[in-house]
Amino acid sequence: MAVSDVEVWVDSNGDQTCDLKLTRPWGVTYNRRKHLDGEASFMVTNDDPQVVANLILKRRRMAIVHTATGLVLYSGRISSYSYVEVDAGEHAGMNTQFGVRDDLADLRGSKVTPWVFYNNAYRNDLSSRPIDSERHMGWRDPTYFSVMADLSGPPSYYSPGYDGHTWTPAAVLYSVGSQASTPTGRNGNPKTFPTPDTKVIWSRAISGGLHPQGDVWLHGWTTTPSGHSGFVFHLMGDDAYEVWLNGTLLAAVENDEADSAFLKTKRVVIRRTSDEMGPLMFFTVRCRNQGPNTAGDVGGFAMVCRGKGTTTKIIETDSSWYALDYPATAIPASPVPGMPAGFIFARLWLEAQDKLTGLGQTSVLQSWTNDIAPAADYAGSPYPIFADLPLGNGSSLFDVLVAMGAKCQFDYVPTKSTPTVRMWSGPGVPLIGGGTGVGRGTTLGVTIQRGVNAQNIEKSSSDIGEQWNEGYANTIVYTWKNGWGEKSTAAVLAGTEDRIEKFYAFGADLERTEVEAQIDQMLARMQASQGNFVVTPSPLPGIIPGVDFTIDDKIPFVINGATYTEPVVTITGQVDDAGHLTHSVEVGSEVDAAERKYQQFMDSVAKGAEFERGAPTPSPFYDVNYVDESQVEYSFALQNPTDTVSSTNQDTIRVQGRVMYLDLRAEGAVAANVTAQLYVNTVPVESLTLTAGNVYAQATFNSGTSCPQGAVVYVEFTTTDTTANITALMRIGEFL
Repeated sequence: MAVSDVEVWVDSNGDQTCDLKLTRPWGVTYNRRKHLDGEASFMVTNDDPQVVANLILKRRRMAIVHTATGLVLYSGRISSYSYVEVDAGEHAGMNTQFGVRDDLADLRGSKVTPWVFYNNAYRNDLSSRPIDSERHMGWRDPTYFSVMADLSGPPSYYSPGYDGHTWTPAAVLYSVGSQASTPTGRNGNPKTFPTPDTKVIWSRAISGGLHPQGDVWLHGWTTTPSGHSGFVFHLMGDDAYEVWLNGTLLAAVENDEADSAFLKTKRVVIRRTSDEMGPLMFFTVRCRNQGPNTAGDVGGFAMVCRGKGTTTKIIETDSSWYALDYPATAIPASPVPGMPAGFIFARLWLEAQDKLTGLGQTSVLQSWTNDIAPAADYAGSPYPIFADLPLGNGSSLFDVLVAMGAKCQFDYVPTKSTPTVRMWSGPGVPLIGGGTGVGRGTTLGVTIQRGVNAQNIEKSSSDIGEQWNEGYANTIVYTWKNGWGEKSTAAVLAGTEDRIEKFYAFGADLERTEVEAQIDQMLARMQASQGNFVVTPSPLPGIIPGVDFTIDDKIPFVINGATYTEPVVTITGQVDDAGHLTHSVEVGSEVDAAERKYQQFMDSVAKGAEFERGAPTPSPFYDVNYVDESQVEYSFALQNPTDTVSSTNQDTIRVQGRVMYLDLRAEGAVAANVTAQLYVNTVPVESLTLTAGNVYAQATFNSGTSCPQGAVVYVEFTTTDTTANITALMRIGEFL
């Protein structure tokens, strides 16, 4: 038998190029499916002189070529083989059947890993790094920020990012411990913050005594200093905030959790050495001012990072940080700093290649062409924006495309040598196979009819209404990060159609606009669905699958006197014993297929971060808690009226902290001023005077005077009152 309609080409030497055309293949079948792996198979007799042992080696490529046009209908890698005994006929005897996975399966061989992993000097110690279980492609990931391109370093680590908003230098509002020029109630708060000179920042200055309600974003960075056994972070914010370090959650505080968050200090200790952290510490912060939008209602965020066991600042909030000011309308349908679908894939594709630089290794994708540009598809249509796309670390690039499939489409260009992956967001995209058809998402110019140009047309669901289909719904009830919601079709709202509900749980950190966009798409698919159709067109010019149309193109066809125009979801091809290629095409806005794709998207983001309803758990290498607000007291007494200066009353600091209060108390009104000078390790730090005629004086200190554990503290008294009996009480607040 001579194969006339198709040719089968295989890779004969392992270079992934299909260079050998088989002369005696038979039993050729293939299947291409929308957003799913396809498969193929073919057989050869074992006495075929072209069949050599290396054909059964794993992952050799194979291509099915349309003989008349030279277009490749299917390509993939040989994934299995089996020996088949044929009893009679042309192929009697022992045959070998080869199973083939389409080229998209290659994308499963490259995995999503944490951003910090892409520095080869640190990759061997991944087990000890503070990483998260998800990679959040959005503002949380450092690759969002184009400012990364301004930093020196290898391209694999600092490749340019995407920044669809305009960031400006952060506004410095006041110092944490300042006593003046601060909003009502903020003076010197929180008391437990270890460095009162650290700046409280926001996206804009205070105007009229308040800030608008809503979210702002901040980011800053520094190089990781060496020689530290760990890192200690202190944070405060008003009203809520979440802080991410190198794409990993550091801490999250909700307004109701902190109860006036600016009064409390959140402390995070990273129990890892500096050589385990990677060369950069890159911070991204989302802050929320929640109201009530009256005078004194202001936002603010402060952070300081120090080496564990030291008081040396590594980074703190100041004017070097950048801010994004309430970006609700900066990008349509993306009120938060998100990433275009194309950028997400292009970035992860780049990392898949770059992580092998200098290792002498090759990627499974080395023979591929990535035709997914960062901002727009190959027809020029802009990609949709993902506010945040949480991807499980360890998921594949194929999973990434599926996760984005609720908003855009993807497929591959089959080829004998260099497959190409493409993605598009709208109709009118040219055929990726290079054929003569009208293009992706548009309509074939030929109507298909049984007995005219089709062997058969079948409809698998009921003609009496899709309401009888279990997958149908006209109302979506859902949960998301802020609670419950629902959306119904216009027919339900008008009372012209009975309400039929389906339920979805959005566990990821999707914004409301994104949640509702997903629901709208789901409802639209269900309403438009006419069920599942299988069309078997005659092999005539103008209607050849893969040549004149392909996955996601629309074809018009007639059944039971009604004309339908539906998108292609599956193409199945089979070569008969005479060498003729026949096709069956599954079409329709298939509810089951829509549901499956939507669920794939939901599964891919189900473990995403939530800002309001239980933020993701920080890395297990982090210790996270609020600073203990209890205070440790040390007392010193002036009991000898003739001893005006005393250094004998000493104590040793038991818990590291800073000076917060100093009290002076006398048994009776003093006749003359009494001054108490506090010393820490012989260094004078704070003083307080009890004036004549009084029995009590107190001072609050926000200078950041540190009392390390083991330090010797004492008080010297100066007075002319020889009868005074005074006790000095020092309180320190614990902060490390």
